[in-house]
Amino acid sequence: MKEENNHLQEKLERLGEQQSRTAPVADPNTLDSVTELELEVSQLNVIKDHHEEETEHYPKIPEDQNQSKMQLLQSLQEQKDMDELRHQHEQRNARHTQLCLENNEEVKCLQKTIEPIKTRFYEEKQKIQTGN
Repeated sequence: MKEENNHLQEKLERLGEQQSRTAPVADPNTLDSVTELELEVSQLNVIKDHHEEETEHYPKIPEDQNQSKMQLLQSLQEQKDMDELRHQHEQRNARHTQLCLENNEEVKCLQKTIEPIKTRFYEEKQKIQTGN
């Protein structure tokens, strides 16, 4: 854009030089060309100013992106921590369930062992009571 702007500026200067060397009689085509070129230069300057304003905001974008990235990383770490805690909790629950099942089996085995002993004890108690 600068090159185009410079090119138009040079063209305008050359036309100005040509006008100063020629007779004071102005050619309407030359005046129209000069006016047209001045208008183009003005429009290009407005566009250039607009682009410069836009580029002022660009340095802020990486800062915002870095801040957002850090927040996402922190959130991801928190999620990983929560997943790890959830996994540990599930493992403890599974172990607890397993221990309860083993305990129930042991209680059943002990009850099977105690039952004949109770029966024998009851029978011997009956013998003792009837034997007296």
